[in-house]
Amino acid sequence: MFVPCAELCPGQVLAAELLDAGGQRLLAAGTVLDAATIALLARREVPGADVVDVAELARERCARREQLVARTERRFRHAGSQPLMQTLHREALAFFLQSSGLDD
Repeated sequence: MFVPCAELCPGQVLAAELLDAGGQRLLAAGTVLDAATIALLARREVPGADVVDVAELARERCARREQLVARTERRFRHAGSQPLMQTLHREALAFFLQSSGLDD
């Protein structure tokens, strides 16, 4: 989502690399903006930047987590009520979530 330079806020993340008028890269995609960087962009008369839509990121993260949980549930659908299998299921899910960075 494009945000004019005057409306950029510290903590926002660039969605794409930021180029100057000559095509030189000023900042890489994924850069977290701080007050000094925003001031520099204003001095260089950069009109604005594409920043990550935090709400969209949250929706994507939630969808990935739901897919991972559903896939794990399918893997253990025949596990039954055996305590050992339930423990294995729980530990496998925790491992998959952690290794995917989705273990909040």
